[in-house]
Amino acid sequence: MSGLRCVKWILCIFIVFFYYSTVWARVIVDVSNQSVNVPDQPQRVIALSELDLDSMMALNYPVLATTAGRGQTAIPAYLNAQAAHIPLIGGFASPILDKVVAYQPDLILAGGVPDANLLAQLKQIAPTVVTFRPGEPWADAFKRIAQVLNRETNAAAFMERYTAQALQIKALVAQGDSRVSIVRWSAQGPAYMLNDSFASLVLRDAGLSRPLSQQEAGAAHSLPVNMDALTQIDADWLFLGALNPNGQASELMQASMALPQFRQLNAVQTNHFVVVDGALWTGVGGPMAAMAVLADVQKHMNAGDRLSSINLKPIVQTAQNSIWFRLLAAVVVGCALAVAGSLMQTLTRNPLAEPGLLGIQAGAALLVVLAIVVWGVDSRLGFSLFAGLGSFLSCLLVLLAAKSTRRADSALRLILAGVALSATFHGLTAALLLSQPSGLDQFRFWQLGSLAALDRTALLISTPILLAAVLFAFILIKPLSVLMLGDDVAHSLGQRPALTRFLLVAVVSVLSGGAVALTGPIAFLGVLAPFIARHLMPMSLFKQFGLSALLGAVILLISDALAQIVSYPFETPVSVVLAFLGAPLMMALARWGNIWKQY
Repeated sequence: MSGLRCVKWILCIFIVFFYYSTVWARVIVDVSNQSVNVPDQPQRVIALSELDLDSMMALNYPVLATTAGRGQTAIPAYLNAQAAHIPLIGGFASPILDKVVAYQPDLILAGGVPDANLLAQLKQIAPTVVTFRPGEPWADAFKRIAQVLNRETNAAAFMERYTAQALQIKALVAQGDSRVSIVRWSAQGPAYMLNDSFASLVLRDAGLSRPLSQQEAGAAHSLPVNMDALTQIDADWLFLGALNPNGQASELMQASMALPQFRQLNAVQTNHFVVVDGALWTGVGGPMAAMAVLADVQKHMNAGDRLSSINLKPIVQTAQNSIWFRLLAAVVVGCALAVAGSLMQTLTRNPLAEPGLLGIQAGAALLVVLAIVVWGVDSRLGFSLFAGLGSFLSCLLVLLAAKSTRRADSALRLILAGVALSATFHGLTAALLLSQPSGLDQFRFWQLGSLAALDRTALLISTPILLAAVLFAFILIKPLSVLMLGDDVAHSLGQRPALTRFLLVAVVSVLSGGAVALTGPIAFLGVLAPFIARHLMPMSLFKQFGLSALLGAVILLISDALAQIVSYPFETPVSVVLAFLGAPLMMALARWGNIWKQY
């Protein structure tokens, strides 16, 4: 009996050893040079990038959960047929860790995740493999993912089908046009994909090349191209798209397609331009994406199924006067910010005061980030509405924080309340962006401040409101002049200082909030224009305000023109141009003039 018992123990040990050796025997060295023990046949796999998800779909491997695509709120559209049922556990490169834990994965594929702290936390949950590094060719990443999942044979078979499809297209297009431009449209305008990007590699396999102007090395995209230099994106064929087909970038692309600069492109003149899925063509790609790109090429370049110019007609009428909308916006926003700055400098008796002191811009930024991160807003009109709401709420909070029950509200209290709220709003904004990094790109584009991405509906709504606020600011000049003599004198002359300050802050809020809602924050103009006007017209507030409004419009028009020229064919943020223009002038005035003399 003892011998039989010994045999049973040996068999049990052998079975246990065999089980664990088959489950945990493999050690994978990922692209971060970390050795990871992975199951031989993982059953509960989470994919944290588009390429990981794409590769698992190509290998017919079950996916437990995944994250949204870059610049999107859902799985990339081209994978909907295979992956629509897969639950989401967060945004691009920002999984919600509680959800990851809840799914109890036995393997996490974290290709392209840049956050070392996030990777360390993921490794505490399950074996985590960094499957590719940003910019790495998709085919190399696919082979590595197949190795991790122990599906090398399946990957080799897929690559054979891909190669055969690419060679077939190469034979079909050998006698035709061969230079293809790939363009991603963002909120800042069009940018062409660099020569080592995903779609460029696929086109190269199909025997197609990029135009000479787009031969830059790299896997990302160029800087945004100026709308007056669209020849940079021209080629024999033009494939263009936006990451989100229903977002702000797509709206801008559709409007820009009616501009004369776009319609004069060679690819447009020959009907060789195609609007494609931007997430597919300009993303990180993968094997399924590569086959989809080849299908697009074969469909449009071989079958002649091209986008007809007649499709442009519905939007031509609304886009022909875009230059006039931009000029109108420059005049209205310039006047609004300049008058708001004049009111703030006079109210606070500080020649360097600007509307941001009341926390208006910080409040607008916070609401825009909330709109992006929480509600998924991705349109310029949505940004404008939330920025206006944030400005209004900031104004109310400043007035409540500065209110006193015993005496009238003072300018100093308003400034202190504004500074405190600004710091709070900035902190909350940073915390939201850290928790959801996927919203950073959209917020960054809005925060730059530009006239290049206007929403015309917001402009047409805001213009009469801002002009009425400018007019009301001139009506408040007389009570403001009395207020400058002191609260006691103002009371003796029948004025109500608290009401006057409330109205002044409300007007500043409308002017600054409306301007920020239209264009995003434009720094420095609210200081520069009133500063110059006060030195040219030191004695009359009415003339000061009028000159300030004129200077604000002129300075913004000049800055916007220079923004389109200085880094041609790209466009520089107008705030940067304003800083370079205004800083030397203000330093000169501060050096050779007494800027505090009027106060």
